[in-house]
Amino acid sequence: MKSKQFYLILLGIVSLMMVCSCEKEEEPYVKFVNNANGESINAEARVLVFPVESNIEISQLSATCSAEWCDVQLSDKGGDNLILTANIEENMRQTPREAIIMVKSANGQASAAFVLTQETSGLTAYYTFDGNCNDQTETGLTPVSLETSFVNSFNNSQAIEITNSSNSLLSFPNSLVDEREMTISFWAKDLSDGHIFHAVRLRDGDPAFILAVVNGMLKFVVTKYNYGWQYNNCSRFTHNSLDGWHMITLVSDFNKTAFTTITTRLYIDGNFVDVVTEGDNVFSESEEGDTKNYRACSKFVMGGEIKTNFGPTIHTTTLTIDNLRFYKYRCLSEDEVKYIYNKERR
Repeated sequence: MKSKQFYLILLGIVSLMMVCSCEKEEEPYVKFVNNANGESINAEARVLVFPVESNIEISQLSATCSAEWCDVQLSDKGGDNLILTANIEENMRQTPREAIIMVKSANGQASAAFVLTQETSGLTAYYTFDGNCNDQTETGLTPVSLETSFVNSFNNSQAIEITNSSNSLLSFPNSLVDEREMTISFWAKDLSDGHIFHAVRLRDGDPAFILAVVNGMLKFVVTKYNYGWQYNNCSRFTHNSLDGWHMITLVSDFNKTAFTTITTRLYIDGNFVDVVTEGDNVFSESEEGDTKNYRACSKFVMGGEIKTNFGPTIHTTTLTIDNLRFYKYRCLSEDEVKYIYNKERR
């Protein structure tokens, strides 16, 4: 009898142990569903959503980011998963940057993190002209501003006005456009015939990379030779009227799209409208000399006039300019140009 009672007691203990084992609480955990190995994005500003799996109440979790350019928030609006929303600023540096995004429990027993890498857009210099001519990038190129003024812009901010005086101009202490792949983008109001910008060659002070309006159409001529002896034969872009505010973007490359050829694509208000080409000698551009234009300029001038003893005079015109961007080493894609337009037109 005693043996039977002992057996029953032992059986009860074993059963209780099995029940306790089955009811043992799950270890608290938190993990990112898709980003354990990190995430890489381009330079554009954006809002990203990352699903988070956890068995911990959201009130006991916090989300953080190690960088000021990325703001994160955690919510429970993702069905079975939590949702981490990351609001990311545009990367206007010339190098990629990284941030650590983390979700952890209040008691520190559970956490998950991954590295977010944001690529660079290649933005060399950027000017918003909101009461000053400061460069908004880390490059810090501040132009000399002569006889200019700040006026109202299209987006409730300010723009800079360069008058039709030959002394009214912006002079930048960098060539900014004389690389074999480059992009320049700016907003302009009521463009009319006359000089818009050019680069100054270091060797002789002569102009190159010239943009002007000729008979109502934009014209971009890169080389000193073509300016001096072939200017009237160089092609103009074909486009609609430039009355009112428009975003003008030039994307230009040399010896990439076509051999020994400068290929320049024109975008207006984010839309591709035309392309022009210009011949250049790839061998001359590889040597120092009078025929070299690429990587041969010392500064960039917007406004004023061009007057030399060997080429046509390109007279001044009144310019109202805003949101001037230089990508000295990159040809932006059509999607990137459209992104800038949609961002800045608001």
